Amino acid sequence: MIVNIITVVFNDAKHIEETIQSVIQQQHKRSDLKINYFVIDGGSTDGTLEVLRKYNGEIHHWISESDKGIYDAMNKGLKMVHDGYVLFLGAGDKIISLIDPQLLPESKMNAFYGDVWIGDKLFTSHLNHRLKRGNTLHHQGLLIHRSLFPSHGFNAKYQAYADYDLNIKFLINKVNFIKASDLIGFQMPGGLTSKIHVMEMFEIIKNNFGTIEFYKLTIRYIFSEI
Repeated sequence: MIVNIITVVFNDAKHIEETIQSVIQQQHKRSDLKINYFVIDGGSTDGTLEVLRKYNGEIHHWISESDKGIYDAMNKGLKMVHDGYVLFLGAGDKIISLIDPQLLPESKMNAFYGDVWIGDKLFTSHLNHRLKRGNTLHHQGLLIHRSLFPSHGFNAKYQAYADYDLNIKFLINKVNFIKASDLIGFQMPGGLTSKIHVMEMFEIIKNNFGTIEFYKLTIRYIFSEI
């Protein structure tokens, strides 16, 4: 079975190498999976490209060019993938363990999610009513079949939570999410989503779940601030 791992990076020579090495470890360890690795660089000038060249033999394909943000870069990566499952890592993120391939062939309408370490704390992924309050699925522990993505990929107008928006749309379109205990990722602490972008989250919830859920979330947020 094919697993495509896509990393997006911009000027992060300090952390990109550990991400690459985590993928290479899986490539060497998991002979039962074909792991393709793609890196989308946003035109780095800090030494990131030297690191990418160092691993030319292990990276299936990489590019370096300007982009319009994280999700524009992710969409570029998606266009390089034509089959199999997709998992996204940022620079500094890692894949700790991948899924048992016996689960993957069941159906292309299946998606698989696992837990994600954020620093030294384990984030337990959930798929229930909590998704109406915020993203409970992190892309470092999420395998989605390429055929399930819309033709345009992520909605790149969202700068912080386009992955959350897409997760909701997968659910609305009745994609079957399955918890996979052996799928574990690592998210580097900090980054864009370490700060809550309230207005963007509210917009996504309103557009996907409707006005009632939007007002519910607004009330919860106001009381939490109080």
